[in-house]
Amino acid sequence: MASSGSGDSAYLRDGLTADCLNLHGLVLSATRALLMPSRMRLLSKLGIHNLLSMDTEALVKKTAAMCLLTSTDLKRKTLIDGGACF
Repeated sequence: MASSGSGDSAYLRDGLTADCLNLHGLVLSATRALLMPSRMRLLSKLGIHNLLSMDTEALVKKTAAMCLLTSTDLKRKTLIDGGACF
């Protein structure tokens, strides 16, 4: 999960980067650019950040199962190990 040119240290904070979404080519490049925290803050100020998640409600309604993992230990290894259980 490389930052792929993102100079913003917050890009890797939650581990959900464009590189882990199994995207390729132009779509991967565009997603990397949009998911950078500095750009996301700008989209939020403009009030258009919600466009990136417009289909989330429909996706959740179609999903057979969903899981929310929580932990008081926010070390990367702990979070990866927790996710690996599924």
